[in-house]
Amino acid sequence: MSGESVEMKCTSLCKATEGGVTCSKIVLVYAAMKERPDNAYRVHAILDEQSNSSLISSELADELGVVGPGEKYFVTTCSGEKEVKYGRHVTGAIVRSLKDVLVKIFY
Repeated sequence: MSGESVEMKCTSLCKATEGGVTCSKIVLVYAAMKERPDNAYRVHAILDEQSNSSLISSELADELGVVGPGEKYFVTTCSGEKEVKYGRHVTGAIVRSLKDVLVKIFY
């Protein structure tokens, strides 16, 4: 995944943009690692149907005990600028609804 490009579309949190107003869906979920599903953290997730990748914060990765070397990736902003970012590639993370329904596994 080193140097992978992450494309973000022009979605904002209920702010007017050049293309109009879009409102991202924010939901409360449980995030955990597949091998430790009982060690879950309740977090807010932004659902972005236009994104081609799933991202979590460094703080959540730390809480989940994710280890590994930093990797470079690129985020293309709404203005078309490509920003260089660094993070960890997370595999085996799961997201569950508050009603304990498995929503997503990150590979």
